[in-house]
This record gives sequence, structure tokens and C-alpha cells, in this order.
Amino acid sequence: MKAIGSAGMARTTGNRTWQDILLAAPWLTVLISLLPLFWFVYGLTLVQKDSSVDAFVANDHPAVAARDFARETFGIEDPIIVVFAEKEGKSALNEPLLSALRAFTEEVQEIGGVAPGVMSLASKRAIVTNDAGDLEAPLIVGDPIDPEAAEQLVASMPPFQGTLIAHTGDALAAIVPVDDPNHAEQVVSEVRNLAQRLAPPGVEVHLTGVATMNSRLAERIADDTKVFLPLAAVVIALFLLWALKRPTAIIAPFIVVAGAAIVAVGSIGLMDGRYYLITTALPVVVMAIAVADSIHLTLAFQRQRRLHPELSRRAAMGRAMRDVATPIILTSVTTALGFLGLAVGSPMVPVAEFGLVAAAGTMAAGVLSLTFLPAVQVYLADRKGAGTSASWMDRILRGLATASAERPLLACILTGFFLAVALAFALQVRFDYERDNYFLAGDPVLQADQILQERFDGGNVVDLIVDTGEDGGLLTADAVAKVDDLQQRFEALEGIRTVSAFSEQISLMHERLTGAQPGSLPTSDHAPAEYMLLYEASGEPEDFDNQIDFGRRYTRLRGHAATGKFSANEPLVEELASIAADASADTGIDVQVSGRLAVNDGWMKALRASHARTIGAAVLFVFIATVVVLSSLRQGLIAIVPVMTGILLLYAAMAVFGIDLAPATSMCAAIAAGLGVDFGIHLTKALKAEPKSPGQLLPAGYDTVMRACLFSALSLAAGFCVVATSGTPVLRWFGLLIASSAVGSLLGALILIPALTALYQRGKQKAHA
Repeated sequence: MKAIGSAGMARTTGNRTWQDILLAAPWLTVLISLLPLFWFVYGLTLVQKDSSVDAFVANDHPAVAARDFARETFGIEDPIIVVFAEKEGKSALNEPLLSALRAFTEEVQEIGGVAPGVMSLASKRAIVTNDAGDLEAPLIVGDPIDPEAAEQLVASMPPFQGTLIAHTGDALAAIVPVDDPNHAEQVVSEVRNLAQRLAPPGVEVHLTGVATMNSRLAERIADDTKVFLPLAAVVIALFLLWALKRPTAIIAPFIVVAGAAIVAVGSIGLMDGRYYLITTALPVVVMAIAVADSIHLTLAFQRQRRLHPELSRRAAMGRAMRDVATPIILTSVTTALGFLGLAVGSPMVPVAEFGLVAAAGTMAAGVLSLTFLPAVQVYLADRKGAGTSASWMDRILRGLATASAERPLLACILTGFFLAVALAFALQVRFDYERDNYFLAGDPVLQADQILQERFDGGNVVDLIVDTGEDGGLLTADAVAKVDDLQQRFEALEGIRTVSAFSEQISLMHERLTGAQPGSLPTSDHAPAEYMLLYEASGEPEDFDNQIDFGRRYTRLRGHAATGKFSANEPLVEELASIAADASADTGIDVQVSGRLAVNDGWMKALRASHARTIGAAVLFVFIATVVVLSSLRQGLIAIVPVMTGILLLYAAMAVFGIDLAPATSMCAAIAAGLGVDFGIHLTKALKAEPKSPGQLLPAGYDTVMRACLFSALSLAAGFCVVATSGTPVLRWFGLLIASSAVGSLLGALILIPALTALYQRGKQKAHA
């Protein structure tokens, strides 16, 4: 490896280098290098989307297992929630709206993808007694409907307050379970159309719930993809034109950029992966990375043509390739290893897959940049004898590097102070997640969720799943008392608004059949079973399917939390887990924590536990590769410095702008590690050359390398700023953070690499004096 590095990758076959072989038949090189892309184009046709948050959770997590069991048993996990809202202050229990709700409840069940068990006031019954001996009555009866009768029946059923009717009385909700809440775009669209068609004039229709939010995120993925690619293409074209000065010179880099993106996204389909929310940024990420190699090679070629006009184009390109081939290979490998750090360190499938396919795209960019690109640029990028129109830029960059090399200690102290301030901010970054942060203010699904929070109990649910151990085990006075005790302990937790439980219905039956005090429970062991038998004789057995199973062995207690924020609910979920464990130990029944908040808690804790390992793996992989390919521990340490400056600036930006560490933003540091080392490798490799004269601090050609690094950093930052145009806030943050890290890494490289190299050389001279 040392021989390869020192020879600039100039392996020979006889008297011909591998560069000469590639350039001897350029069109054959073009054909061979582009042929594999067709396989990845096929992979594009196999890509499938998955916009769900559940994709981030390990399938073997206890909360996921409990959630899946609850979905199968009780059938209302992660539904579509439809809210019919009257004007504030106007009762929703009026004849037109109740008629619309009844029609909606009947017709929505016919939509494909809607699961059985739609819940609304039109599907529920009140627990009442009458002269006929019945124990139930429909809440909405008559044609036309009698609003006053409905109002009396609804008022007699406290369990429906805040869930199916707003606490303010001016809105009604329908809970629509779906077969697959992670892929419900078509179902959501049809449910929305039906609700809007049936809603009376003046009644607003709002859709929320996890299935609706997943659907909305899928729409955002589609919309962002349509915007990102053309916008990124325009931005990249402008930066390439600025850097390369010749319109024809940007054609081949464009093909390299597109090829790298095709390999990255096509790999998803070929490996049977999924296109997740965070994957939306993948094409832009790979495109921005691919630009750098094209700029370095093309500027090196144009420099050779300018300095040695007597050389043929192929000879000049051969020299350029010998100058930059090693850095391009090294940066491609190290960037890919940074991405692989995500795959190794992260327990989350979307993050790990992002790392794998981004690594594939990065390596494809490197291969195309050393095969296809030179074969085409030798004809399209020639600027023989052209002056250095960017001399003002070279003067600024050389002045900065010279100042750092002349006063290295001062440069290090000033930069160290800046980094210390950045570190102080970076230490304030916290892990947190709230689903509302995935939507812009004013988004319809966010407005609907806010209405659900303000007028109802809200959609932030956490459950306890109770297993009595045998069929019929719930229908005893002892079991009902244990469930009631769990409910009371559940409701006492800070942050919980309300808790619904099967024991409430048994209490109502007991009160209305025996005249007992409200809230009391039966003491006769067989009473609950008798009450249920009487209810089912006059009602429908499936009325309680959302709370107890058919065998009457399991029940679900559902709590509604005041917020969906992970940091606020973490202690709540932990206390609930403690209550469940105590109840299991004390009562002999098995109690498990489930629900959306428990699932979110599970994957956020997994993210927090693995974050340092993921970033550490990325940085370690990059560092080891840098040391190996540069054949020097010292140079590897110097080259890795820009990585640390970029990462520190990234975390500092997160603290300053109040950006939380969540799945998408947690990837930024690992990506920054792979990107930041590019500048370090190119500049450190360039400093290995000796200056032409003793008084010259920087070697010849260092200006060109610095300028290429500047253009690369600016194109990277601009490319990631394209991601910041997303309609999803978390992707906006992702783009801005990577852009900030690219700028931070460039500044670290331009200032610290000359300074650290100068300090080493001075120390070496003193040692030899």
C-alpha cells in the first residue's frame, strides 16, 4: 500500500501506466464503465416506499411485540382518526351532523383496506335499562334523528367523552382502523373524500392519526423527490460551471453524478430494501459527494494544459490522473467507510440501509471519476493556455494557508478557542422526538392533530395489555377490581389525561342494574359474567372488541398523554413499566406496556444507546483507512482534524438552532466524518510535495488543490441546502446540518493542516539542529 501511495497509483504494464491504458481507447473505456449502470437502473424499478416511523424500531422490541398483539387482538392500533368539527361553541349533536356520522360509519366500512370495527357514536351503544329488560340502546336512533335523545344518551356514557365526542361538545370523531397503517395512502384518500362528501355545510373535516400521518409523510417523500433532483441538478450545474469555466466541461461530471445516484438508489431495490423518509435525501447526498471528484480531476487536467501546452491532451490528462488518482481513491474509500459506520453502529434498519447504499453510491462515483470522466473530459474540458481567472480566489486561499503556516501556533490557538466554544454548545444537544416536528406549521394533518389535542383527549396513546391467563378470566369480580386498580394507578401518573378501561363499563352496568353508587364495582364473583351475558343478549357481542378479546382473557387499558414528546414521556413510560411489573408480581396477572408512546420510547432509547457507537465506528473506520492509505500515522492524524472540526460545528449548530437528535439528524455526524476527511486527504497529500524554493512554504499546485476543495465544499453545502427546501422539517435540518459541517471541515482543513504540518516540520528541524 505504501508503494502505491507514493507512486501516485502509477502501476505500469510494460512501459504503459494504467492511466495510459484507460486513455488509449477512451470510447471503449466509456462503454465498459457505463454498462453496469443498467443493472442498477433495473434496481430502480424494484424500490418500494416505507414512510412509517415503525421502520426505525427493531421487530424484537417488547413494545413492538405488545403493539402487534394489541393490533391483532383489539384492532384499533394506529388508525385513521376523522374529526367532524362544528364552529366552536356550537353543539355537534345536531341532526345533520349525526345523520352524516351515521352514514359515514356505515359506508367507510366498505372501503378497501379499512379493517372491521369502525368506532363512532353511530356504532356505539349506551348502557341503560328499560322496561323490556334490555341493558343497552343505540346512541343515535330515529329517522330523522332526535338530537335531544342522543345528547342524553351520550351524556350518560363518560367513556365516550374526549374520545368520540369533544369535551367541548362541538366536534365528533370516528376512529377508522386500517389493515396496514404503514401503507395507507389510498385508504386515507378515500376516507377523506367520503367524509368531505357527507359532511354538512359549515362542518370542517380533519384527518389525523398515525395511519394518516404516515400517508402524509409518503406524500412529502414523493413531493420532495420531484423537487430535489431537478433543483440539485441546477445547483450542481451552476457550481460546476463556476469551477470549470467551460459549459462542455460539466457534461461528463453530470453523468458521473447521475450514475452515482442511480447506483445508490438502485441498490435499495436490488437488496430488497425500502425507500424511507430519510432516504429522500440520499440522491442529493450522493450527487453532492460525486461532484468533488469531478472538480479535482478536471481542475488538475486544466492546470496541466495551462502549465504544459506542449503536451497532448491525453498526456496532460495522464499527468492529472497521476496527481489526483490516489486522493480520489482515498477519499472515496474513507467516505464510504464513514457511511458503513452507520450500517455497523446503528440498530435501526433505515439508518443502516442508508449507510450501505450511500457507500455504494460513493464508490461508484470514485470509479466513474477515474474511468468514464477522464475519457470524456480529455475532449470536453480542455482550456489550453487559458489564464487563471480565479487568481483572486487563489490569492485569498494562499494567503490564508500561508498565514497559518507562518504563525502555526497562533492559528491553532485561535481555532482551538473557536472549537472550545463550539464544544460548549455541542454538549447541550439532547435526544428527543415528537411526531409533530415532521410537519410544517399549518400542515392539514398537524392542524387536525392539534384539534384532537385541544378538544379531545388527543392521539398520544400508551397502553397496558392485561393477560388473565385463561379464557373468561376477565369476567370475575376479582379480575375487574384488579383492572380498576390498574386504571387508577395509571391515571395518577403525571402527564396522563385520561385512561379508559373495561372496568368502567362493568361499573356502569352494575350501577344501572342494581342502583349502586356511581363508580362502584360488583362484589359477587359471577356478576361481571352475568352482566356481559345480559348485555350481549340485547346488544352486539363485538361492542367491546376494542377493549377485550373474544375469549374474555385479555383487556387493554388506554391512556392519553398530554404530549407526544419523547423527553416528556420517557419517565411516564418507565413508571408505567414499573406499575406493570408490580401488578404482574402482586396479582398474578401478566401486564405489558404497549401503545404508540411505548414504541417511540423503545426506538429512541435504542438510538440514544447506539449513537456514540455509530459515530465512533464511522470516525474510527475513516481514521484507520486514512492512516493506511497515507502510510503515516502523523499524516492520518492531521488529515482527520477537519473531520472533528466539521462534527463539532454540526453539533454546535444543532444546539444553537434547537435541533434535537432524532433518527435523521443522528446520521449527520457519521456522514460529516466521511465528507470532512476528503479535504484533509487532498490537502495533506498535496503538502507531501516539496516547495520549489527554500523560502516557499507551500508546494506548487497547492493553490489548485485548495481551490478544488473550496469548490467541492461549496457544491456540497449547496447540494445539501437543496435538501433544506423539503416540506418536512427534519429533512430541512438534515440538509442545513450537513452543509454546516462541510463548511466547518473546509475551514479546519485550510487553516489547521498547514499549521499542524508547519509545527511538525519546525519540531523536526529543532530535533536535527
